[in-house]
Amino acid sequence: GKTVTKTEEEINTGFLKNLGTIEDEDQPSGFIYVLRSLSRKPEIQQFEHLYKVGFSSKSIAKRIANAKNEPTYLMAPVRSVAEYETFNLKPKRFEKLLHHFFAEVCLDLEVADNKGKMHKPREWFIVSLDVIDLAIKLIINKQIQHYLYDTTSKSIIVR
Repeated sequence: GKTVTKTEEEINTGFLKNLGTIEDEDQPSGFIYVLRSLSRKPEIQQFEHLYKVGFSSKSIAKRIANAKNEPTYLMAPVRSVAEYETFNLKPKRFEKLLHHFFAEVCLDLEVADNKGKMHKPREWFIVSLDVIDLAIKLIINKQIQHYLYDTTSKSIIVR
């Protein structure tokens, strides 16, 4: 396949051109967020590019307020590294697309909650932030089906 080699400026220009502007009839649907774990556990710290990508209908600050007590956040505080407000987006569809797109680099780890029950978080991916950013833009722009994530080059390529 071909590697996506556009500059960030070219990507942003094309994205904004194709996305259009927000119209009065557009309905806010929430926020796509990208989080980084602040865990001190070696099994988490070993990954240079480990990010949680998800969707929330409420503010990210409210969503992550109790992160240190929730297995979905690896039982540790997190830091928001990117947020995108979305309009007319179906959250479950977004999450399904993203999880499928990055399935090969999904974190495979079990985490115990405060009661000792084991959980397997599925929204953490071992992939660079710039690649996540491009994938999110491709989903919002309805172009993701033309691309795939290549684990060898660690980049998004044309199908």
